[in-house]
Parts: sequence; structure tokens; C-alpha cells
Amino acid sequence: HYLISRGVADNQIYNIPNGIDVPKEYKKQHYIPNGKILFVGNFDQGAIKGLDLLVNAFIHLKRKECNCKLIIVGRGPIDKYIKLLDAANIDSQEYTFMGPSEDVFSYFSESNVYVLPSRAEGFSNSLLEALLWGMPCVSTDISSARELIVDKYNGRIAEVDNYISLAECIQYCLNNKNIEEWPLNSYIRIKENFSLDVVAKKYSELYQKLILN
Repeated sequence: HYLISRGVADNQIYNIPNGIDVPKEYKKQHYIPNGKILFVGNFDQGAIKGLDLLVNAFIHLKRKECNCKLIIVGRGPIDKYIKLLDAANIDSQEYTFMGPSEDVFSYFSESNVYVLPSRAEGFSNSLLEALLWGMPCVSTDISSARELIVDKYNGRIAEVDNYISLAECIQYCLNNKNIEEWPLNSYIRIKENFSLDVVAKKYSELYQKLILN
């Protein structure tokens, strides 16, 4: 939409997503229900990352007596989020700010739902990785979310800038037992659309088209 608004013709715009190395065969992950809600990302960019929305969604869930915990992995100032949690009388044992990590996959295996609460975002590699890992995922309705997630097929799509909608989608993932097929659905969707072979083919087709034109 931005490029079109700047006068670029629609037929001159090509959308080729990031690719990922997809295993040849699907391997089911086994999760122990623990109510852990995971955020992975650097939030030092401010409000655009939506961490305040996730914190407020978490507070909303705790007020509804949801048995859940919040795990934040990434770089950024945490004081204002801790103040929000303290003001809501959330026990400090119920949330953890882990700081940056080189091994986010260990958090994938130890958590029950991954959340991308951004107000705006390019193509999210972390969401792509979490889906391929087999995590139930919730994302706000940002540009790349609907490329990766079909709502209630392999994840949930929440309204942008709406922590109530975010909380409802998280609770759906934590409480709904009818999501066992989501990891397989994500694997198939990613393999068909975002594997390195598929993305390489898209680049090759684009180059051929440009050469012929």
C-alpha cells in the first residue's frame, strides 16, 4: 500500500517472503501444559513492538484467574512494564524478563503459546520460526501475519492495538484442546510457501520475467 501510494504501479511490485530451512518430514512436538506465554524480540524500538499490549493482555488474563505466566525474551528497557505489573498487583513470580538469548528454541519447547503483539512489523522471522517449531501462535493483524497464519487453522489473529482481543486469542490457545492439528497445519503451510526451495523458485521466476521484459 505504501509503494502504491508513492506512485509505484501495482504490476511493478513483487512480494517474495523470507525463506526458512524446513525439515523434510514433520516431527510433532510434545508440550507439557504450563500456561507459559512467550514473547521473543527486541522491544527497545518502543510502542511499535506492542509489548505494553501484551503486558496489559496478561494482566487482563490474570484478573480472570487464568493460570498463566509471561516470559519475555529480548533486549529493551523493562521498568515501565514492571510498573504496570506492580500496579496491577501481579506477583513477580508470574512473569520473567529474560533479556537477550542466543537460544530462543529452548523457550519454544518450554512455552505453550507464542505472541507477536506488534502495532506494525515487517515479515516476522520469529513468528515464522515459532510456527515451524510447532507452537500455537497469536499475532496482531500486521502485514505479514495473514501470510503465515490462517485464523483458527494454525494460530490466532488479534486486532491491532487491542489488548482485550489479544487476551482472548491467547486464552483460546491455552484453553482449547482442539488445536492439536495446528502444528501440522503450520508445517504444511510453511513448507508450501516459505521453504528455501519455494522462495528460490520465486526469485528465479522474477529474474526470468525481468530479463524477458
